[in-house]
Amino acid sequence: MRQVKTERFPYLVSYVIEDNIIVLSVLHGKRNPKTFKNRYQS
Repeated sequence: MRQVKTERFPYLVSYVIEDNIIVLSVLHGKRNPKTFKNRYQS
C-alpha cells in the first residue's frame, strides 16, 4: 500500500499497485489516515 498527498488540496490518497492501480481511499488531511485500514483486506 502506498499513500500520496495531493499538492493543491489537503487530501491523502491511499492505493495499491497490482496488475493495475487500485485506489483504496481518499481522505481529507485533517482525518486520521489509519481509519481506512479496516476497509481494505488483501
